[in-house]
Amino acid sequence: MNPVSIIPVLIAIAIALLTVKIISKIKGVKPAEVKYTTIDGLRGYLAFLVFMHHSVVWYFFLRTSEWNVPPTNLFIHFGQTSVALFFMVTGFLFFLKLNSPREKQVDWLHLFVSRIMRLFPLYLIAISALVIIVFILSHFQIKESFLNIFKEIAGWTLFTVYSAHPINHYEFTSIIVAGVVWSLVYEWIFYLSLPIIGILFFRKKASIFTIVITVLLLISIVMRQDLNKIHFYTFAGGIIAAFLVRSNKFCQLATKRIFSLVIIICLAAAVYFFRSPQAIVPLILISIPFILIACGNTLFGILALPISRLLGQMAYSIYLLHGMVLFVCFKFVFGFDFISKTSPIFYWTIIFGCTVALIIICNLSYHYIELPSMNSSSKITNFIKNKFQIIKLRIKAIANK
Repeated sequence: MNPVSIIPVLIAIAIALLTVKIISKIKGVKPAEVKYTTIDGLRGYLAFLVFMHHSVVWYFFLRTSEWNVPPTNLFIHFGQTSVALFFMVTGFLFFLKLNSPREKQVDWLHLFVSRIMRLFPLYLIAISALVIIVFILSHFQIKESFLNIFKEIAGWTLFTVYSAHPINHYEFTSIIVAGVVWSLVYEWIFYLSLPIIGILFFRKKASIFTIVITVLLLISIVMRQDLNKIHFYTFAGGIIAAFLVRSNKFCQLATKRIFSLVIIICLAAAVYFFRSPQAIVPLILISIPFILIACGNTLFGILALPISRLLGQMAYSIYLLHGMVLFVCFKFVFGFDFISKTSPIFYWTIIFGCTVALIIICNLSYHYIELPSMNSSSKITNFIKNKFQIIKLRIKAIANK
């Protein structure tokens, strides 16, 4: 069996959807009501294809000790195009906020609090697990100064926006999470740029404090990162979709079944003719499907299925935790040596088992970590506002004395 065959991927997707279905039946869970259901349905498949991408990366890594992209265009696109489409999702959702009626202002504090509560709690748990794994593999021996270890852990805890050095000299630190955290740096750069974009192009208001803080953070991140500008172009697909979704005529056109076929053709062309989406032409080819999906195309009904949307709700957990599931399975359950000698069929059988474990873990992390954290955003925002108001009143009282 070819280790980069598409057949195991289709089986893994079916197993993932079946696991989601069983869990939803047992728990009586239904997908949350959202405005853009097709985006919700898309996200789960994107995250799962990143998992498939890294499953193949691991197959060759265990045999060559080199962490490289897969040898076929299809599996490269499973990872890189999926991340590119995630960036488009971000561009779409947040430019919708900016492209709202002029009189509707953006609550910047709530926006940033909601982003922190959406991303950080699960991320903190993942990084805590990463640190524990590193020290288990180091046999709890301290191999560098406590100060250096503290700086390394801090760098990882802050979404690696400033550094992502190996912790305690463990060279495979990044591989424990399959290196996925790099994309969060671009996400945060995008979030921090929103107040400036809102002021310059959408007549949104922002306080001097908000502008100063976001600009300083942007400068500090950009100066510390070796950034690839092509990833910033990727957000454009989502931004264009945020404008086109306002057109009822375009949305009615986009939902026609013929455009589901257009989506498949564009994605197939990107995969067949380009090894990576990281160039202008393939970005255009994958932006067209995203725009059509954002404007309501369900891809022959697949993206609107409740099971697809339930998978989509777990997208962040799948994206963030799949690398750790693979690492723990390969290192602690079977051992690298054993996995490196397995046949492709047996290897994919192990991946199928990891798929079930991943979906169960991500279902738990979504319902008990992500969802409560997201629901607390408004409460935390109001708490901060009240505290600021009390401080202002105290300052004013002192000034009047």
